[in-house]
Amino acid sequence: MLLISREYPPFVGGGIGTYTVRMARALAGQGHAPVVVTVGDCDEPEVEAKGPIRVVRLPFLDHVEGRPDWSAPRASILASPVGPACHAAFWAFHRESVLAMQLRQHLPWLLEQFNPKAIEAPDTGALLWFILNERRLGRGPLAKMGDKGPPVVVHLHSPTAWIEELQGGPEPGRPMAELRSMERDVLRWADGVACPSNALAEWTSRWEPAIAGKVHVTPYPLGEVVDDASPHQREPWALFVGRMERRKGFDTLAQALGQLGQTAPRVLVAGRDTLDWTTGRHFGASAMQAMPQGSPRPELLGELDPQTLAEWRDRCGIALIPSPDDNFPNTCMEAMAAGQVVIAARAGGMAEMVEDGTSGLLFTPADAADLARALQRALAMTPNERGTMGRQAKRRIADICGDFKVVQRRLAHAAGLIPQLPRAEPQREVALLAMTPLAQDTRAALTDALLANAQIDAVVPWFARLGPDGREVVPFSTPGPQHPELLVEHPGPIALDTRWWERVQQSSESAADLPSLLAWLIQEGARVAVLPEIVAGRADEGDRPGKPMPVRLSEAERALARAHAANVEIVRRFDAERAELHASRAYRLAQRISRWYARIHR
Repeated sequence: MLLISREYPPFVGGGIGTYTVRMARALAGQGHAPVVVTVGDCDEPEVEAKGPIRVVRLPFLDHVEGRPDWSAPRASILASPVGPACHAAFWAFHRESVLAMQLRQHLPWLLEQFNPKAIEAPDTGALLWFILNERRLGRGPLAKMGDKGPPVVVHLHSPTAWIEELQGGPEPGRPMAELRSMERDVLRWADGVACPSNALAEWTSRWEPAIAGKVHVTPYPLGEVVDDASPHQREPWALFVGRMERRKGFDTLAQALGQLGQTAPRVLVAGRDTLDWTTGRHFGASAMQAMPQGSPRPELLGELDPQTLAEWRDRCGIALIPSPDDNFPNTCMEAMAAGQVVIAARAGGMAEMVEDGTSGLLFTPADAADLARALQRALAMTPNERGTMGRQAKRRIADICGDFKVVQRRLAHAAGLIPQLPRAEPQREVALLAMTPLAQDTRAALTDALLANAQIDAVVPWFARLGPDGREVVPFSTPGPQHPELLVEHPGPIALDTRWWERVQQSSESAADLPSLLAWLIQEGARVAVLPEIVAGRADEGDRPGKPMPVRLSEAERALARAHAANVEIVRRFDAERAELHASRAYRLAQRISRWYARIHR
């Protein structure tokens, strides 16, 4: 199995990295040879062998003093033939889209080198978008392999739309809108969807109904042996592990401590504060400032390495998981495995792990008073009672998340999947709308993409336009009426089903320029998709992002625009006479486009 994850030691980052480490070890422990595909401080793919686990590192970002530099893609990527497209994606999409493009670029080699039986990647970051988009258009190595190829599984961890809902609203900006759209796409295009909790599976099925009933639920592997020995007596201190943010329930914790006042236990926080995009302030600091005067404040330990964190867990008898909702938090699994008394919200994966009063204590989500009561219950317990609850927690989590059970269920799920491929529509007719004459390879790619996929009505390739700094290439993503900000002012050529072209000609409301025409199509319900391999307009040789350069529009296009000779051509398949007829009508539209284009360049 290929396990794809940006997070992997030494670049762990969060829960996805922890899961990837544990899943790889669980697979290896049962005689399998997993391959982890991740990032590295390298300019070419590198392979490391760590026992039965092989780690492939792909270029993504430069590193400064061992830490990733998120200011731009890696210099070697920018200097490569795919540099302009990666530079564009880095700024117009989410930054991890560059890693998704690297995965697509190196997929043929990965398939040949490792011959995987399945491919898995997280939903977060839409790392499979370019691979699956290529396959659904009938191109690339997976399309060539057909149903003999490895099935592709998206593993649900934390969809961006779900995080934003918990954090108080969508994060603004085009990259985040693109990311939400791309994460939704990979769920629809994948062969299977896996998720560790029923709660997130149900939420995601409501968000994207196309996957309802298709999500395979299997908990995370624990990745460590849980013994049944009695935990030693710990201090009645409470430990909170994680980021101080709304979706982790830090505000509820602060309010509960304020209500308990001097009766509150000593509370320690292992994690960092985060910026709340809805207020522009640090969430943890704001939550503590709102506590009543004189209330004991949590003690901030900062981000801890695994060894130091384990030492604090060994001292604190209580673990706090106040998230109002969460998928299947590693912090809850680890606290139960350590034999702590877990106090968690009755929501998400926590409610699926913890049995109230037996293997932990549950409280009403986002209810500070109920959390305060749960803390009082834990403090009122004798050391022996806390020890008994800790032993029950160990047994419970070992039974739910045992490596053998998890691996067998995940492999059985993958083995039952069949790769989904698009069906060709051989009699489809295609119209090409372009501002300039198209090169044959561009023409072929556009028409083939539309002919190969009956689920879309129009294809827009990547294109070049004047960016905010006067020199960047900006890609066009899959737009929709709910995201008008994705409609930009200079789309590239459009491949359009001629049934829709006929509607354009018959409508008095369709616009005279390509951007408005594209917006009209989308508003009318046309299904528009992106063709991500094409960059319209060649850059001068040696021209790279980040250096002074001309606007990335071809000289021919600018000359035609200045000469009022913008051209729209119609290409008909299987019907030459109708093609000629529609070409004449298209010429009148071309004149209108030319007048518009000339006005903006005066």
